[in-house]
Amino acid sequence: RGEYVTGVDLAEQLVRIAEAAGVPELLMEARYVKGAGHFWMGDLLPAMSDLEYVFDVYDPVAHALHASIYGEDPCVTAHGHHLWARAILGFPEQAIVEAEQAMAAALALGHPWTIDYLFVCITHTHSLLRDVEATLSWSQRMHDSATEHGFPSWMAASSVFHGWARAGCGEVDEG
Repeated sequence: RGEYVTGVDLAEQLVRIAEAAGVPELLMEARYVKGAGHFWMGDLLPAMSDLEYVFDVYDPVAHALHASIYGEDPCVTAHGHHLWARAILGFPEQAIVEAEQAMAAALALGHPWTIDYLFVCITHTHSLLRDVEATLSWSQRMHDSATEHGFPSWMAASSVFHGWARAGCGEVDEG
């Protein structure tokens, strides 16, 4: 229902609880949730600050099970929102570099949901940048991955991006 203010308020409570408990892993997850909430509200600078906290404390060995426990890898998904925010704020080259690095990390991790969520972020970023060819390429990769992993919602989303890109190539009937 888009209750993002409530979501960010709850995330701030999570941050306070994690800080009081002195559990760094929970604080990392709480800061990710808070950053994602700020992102979806359009508060990009606070979002980036929280997401960058995740980058700073994330250890791929120590936090290897987070994707299994919480459903997604916090660092990779934080990169997804962060690179999208970079593009929105006018730093497309940095966003594209971050996208490639994040996807390499996601593929190395091998967690299907994390990989496919990052495909959504990257593909959406390319469409935001009006890069038709990149959107076409990433949407196809997104579709192939979502099909392989059995995520129909991401398959449907890839079709939207793919259609937009084909229409942008002048293939309006196919798009």
